[in-house]
Amino acid sequence: MEKLAIILKRKIYKFFSTVLKNLISFFVGATFGILTVIMFAEPLLKFAINKDVGLGIIALAPAMLIMYSLIFGIIGGVLGIIGYNLFKVYKRK
Repeated sequence: MEKLAIILKRKIYKFFSTVLKNLISFFVGATFGILTVIMFAEPLLKFAINKDVGLGIIALAPAMLIMYSLIFGIIGGVLGIIGYNLFKVYKRK
């Protein structure tokens, strides 16, 4: 019975360790995705500040920035998990 408890503890620890590593890789990938949006949003913001454009572009620029940040954050997070797991597979070989 004690061996079963030790085996279960190890499996639970391994499961949560894997989940934590994947969460960290998700957050790192999401950070890169959001930084990419901020880097590419600079021309959009400069364009929105120009006085020749209408108020619609000025009003939509922050909403587009938030929307693209969410999309690229999720995509970057998923790619971070995939990249981490591929790195882990190639590291074993």
